[in-house]
Parts: sequence; C-alpha cells; structure tokens
Amino acid sequence: MIWTLPLQLYVFKVLSPYSILVNIVASPLISLITLGGMASALSALLLPSLGSAIAQFLYYPILGLIEIAKYFSQLPGNSIAVGSISLIQLITLYSLNLLIWAYFTLINPESNPRFSLSKKGFIPILFTVTLALLIIIVPSWYTKTAQFQATILSTPKEPILVIEEKGQVTLINSGSQNTAKFAVLPFLNAQGVNEITNSVATHPQLGLSIGWPLILENIPIKTFYDNPAPKKTYQATNETILKVLAQQKGNYIPLKLRQPIILGSVKIELLNAQPPVIQFKIGQNTWTLLGATSASDQQQLIQNQNLSSTQVLWWSGEPLTPELLSVLTPKIAIASSNSIDPKTVETLAKQRTQIFWTGRDGALRWTPTQGFETTLDFDQTDGSLL
Repeated sequence: MIWTLPLQLYVFKVLSPYSILVNIVASPLISLITLGGMASALSALLLPSLGSAIAQFLYYPILGLIEIAKYFSQLPGNSIAVGSISLIQLITLYSLNLLIWAYFTLINPESNPRFSLSKKGFIPILFTVTLALLIIIVPSWYTKTAQFQATILSTPKEPILVIEEKGQVTLINSGSQNTAKFAVLPFLNAQGVNEITNSVATHPQLGLSIGWPLILENIPIKTFYDNPAPKKTYQATNETILKVLAQQKGNYIPLKLRQPIILGSVKIELLNAQPPVIQFKIGQNTWTLLGATSASDQQQLIQNQNLSSTQVLWWSGEPLTPELLSVLTPKIAIASSNSIDPKTVETLAKQRTQIFWTGRDGALRWTPTQGFETTLDFDQTDGSLL
C-alpha cells in the first residue's frame, strides 16, 4: 500500500481506509479462487468435465469474495476523497519512499525496524510519514479554505453547477444516473469533497433529478432544496431522497417562489417553478438558469414579468426568441449542450454577447479574479457545432 498509495491518489483521488483489512480478509479466498481456477483450466485441457466440476466448487468462494467487497463498500467512510494531487506531489511522495528505503537498506540497515526495536528506527519513519501527510493535506486544505469558484460541468442537456466557497460546497442539479456516476462524483472526488453543504434540484424532470439517490449514497448532503413543481414522468421519487436524507440527518426544504435563500455569499431565488427559472447571485454577477421552454412559455414569462436583465444566461442551447433575449440582455451566454440554435446565436451575436457551450468548450470555471475559463482550447470562429 505504501508503494501504490501515491499513484492511487494521483489517478483516483480517493483513499480507501478499509483496504488493508479487506485484503487480509479476502486473501485466503483470492488464493483459493486463483489456484482453483488454474487447476480447473489445466484439468479441462485433459478432461473438460473434470474442469467444469472443479469450477463449480469455486462458486461459493467467489460469492463470498463478492459479498465481502459489497459489505465493506457500504460501510460509512469506505472511501475518502482527498482531491487531486499534482505531478510534483506524486514525484515528491515517491522520492520520500525511495529515501526511507535507501536509509534502511543502504545507509543504516542496523536500525531497520524489521530487525531492531530501537527508537532510532522509528524516528525516520515518523518524520517521513508526517512530511508526506503535510505534502498532501496542506495544499488541499489551503485550497479549500481560500478558494471561491463555480464550475459548470461538461454535461450536454443537463445543466450542473458546483459552487465551492471556503470549504462549503453547493451542487446545482444531479443529472441522470450515468451523469452522476461518471461526471459529478468523479469531479467531486477530484475536488476532495466528502460532504455537500447544500444541493438544489432546479428541475422536476427525471433527466435532471434521478441522479440524486446515487450521489446521496456516496456523499452526504446537509441541506437539499427542491423545485416544488409537480414531478414529471419518470421522476426520481422524493421518498428515496427523503429516506436517505433522514438517515444522514439532512434537511429537505422545498423552494418557494420569490423567496431568496442565502448559501454563503451566494443568493438563489426561484423565479418560476415550471418551466423552471432560477436566479443566482454569484460574486458581482447575476446568473439566470432557464429550463426547457417553448416559444409560448417564453412569451408567458415575459408577460408575467418573471424575468429581468442578467449578466449570465445559462440554458440548454434550445431556441430562444429575440423578445426574450432583449429582456435578458446577457453579457455572457452559456449553453449546457453539444450545439446551439443558430438563430439564437445570431441574436446573441447582435447583442455582443460572449457565447460558451459545453460541447465545444468543455467545463467552464468562474473565479472572482479570472472570470470564466474554459478547459479546452478552441477557435472563436469555429461554428461546426452549431
């Protein structure tokens, strides 16, 4: 584990506290399965029926191994997200490993704790372990306590936002189960997130809400804010979310129209439940998240005066009417989509709006000092994805 842990942290960003114990418990079964599998394969070369008979005896050891893995994977704290470590940190950790190995093997072998109970042998180990922990923990701790950033994940048709502010994490939407599993959770692990302070489900549709149970299984949520609109077909039932939240002692709060909620320095307000329109105040900018809307829905929103000008427009890339855009007049437009309606692009261009979309630019990150930054380089004139 000592030799593989730095690489594990670099690649997977997760530490498994039970890994040594699980390996001790599972080793006898693994040995039996491995040797039995080899015996089955060799026997099958001479007598296929004998090979099959031996393989049948491996059923229960394999089943036992699977159940052990399931049991430990469901225990509290089965994995701890430590965040990404840099290549420099990785090289430094392996350098420490090599130094301590060289010390006990080449420089001072008589003090090796394997052969001596002398305190001199444990002092270098204690010093090295402490230094390694500082190399991992201090940069991560400083980043978490000092940073303020908002990241729109590269998830087409599923607007997902992660706001990190001085150790507090707010997750806007979960996406589908696949999105939650392959995009949201890996990102949170890479950021070293082990608890979500606040989560907001802005949409009642399945595609933007069914990933919540999976996220709750892996990362506890302290407060869950939900869109109060009647749930649509294929919804992720509130019963599942409420059950897990109760087990985690989390809070479930339905959003209320025109009643802002304050999450750190971020203000969120539900302007319309269905179609969903959410307004965020992040830093000095006002963001407006616009759900899927038809032309008639957009006209109704204008008539009801549910919209106002905004610095950042965030939507799914579907057609927006010129009338709606003239009310919003965004300086920046972000589409969580692989493509954007060409007429909408044309109207935004006339308003001199800067346009991003996740299908071209990848994930977008906003910070107070740098503004919006993309994760992919791109040609501003490239319109092939329109």
